[in-house]
Amino acid sequence: MSLYLISEELEFEVYLSDGVLHFINQYRQKYGTLIPESCGIIIGEIRSKSLRVLNISPPAIDDIRTRYTFLRKPGMHQRYLNNWHTKSNGILRYIGEWHTHPEPYPRPSSSDFQGWSELMNNHDFNAYPKLLWIASNSSYINDWFSLVVNKKYYSLNVIGEVSP
Repeated sequence: MSLYLISEELEFEVYLSDGVLHFINQYRQKYGTLIPESCGIIIGEIRSKSLRVLNISPPAIDDIRTRYTFLRKPGMHQRYLNNWHTKSNGILRYIGEWHTHPEPYPRPSSSDFQGWSELMNNHDFNAYPKLLWIASNSSYINDWFSLVVNKKYYSLNVIGEVSP
């Protein structure tokens, strides 16, 4: 099953592939477990009024991860992106960031906003819309999604599931 999100304010859609949804489920900090926060980059296609999320990088061995915090180190994630960018003849690109929270209805922490603010200071980050995704400890229905355009956050709402 795939998922469609929409920013009504921007009339912009985001498509999450079935494979990406299954992958995220492996890293959810489910209730009663001590799984640390996980993080990575989002890889996909950029279209005129949509993003297609087709892959995400797994947590890297050098990422710093605890139950309530993470620090994504760039090296392995960049190599992962470069590999997919090459395999796709330049179609697949970096389109955002993902991480988990150990709660049923995640909201960005001050650390999350600080990290994203640092990314937004990079001119290349602001060249096109980016997806920010915080995975809950339960289901994508409860996940937090936002689109960043020109350093401004726009909410994304789940509009439907699509069976393959």
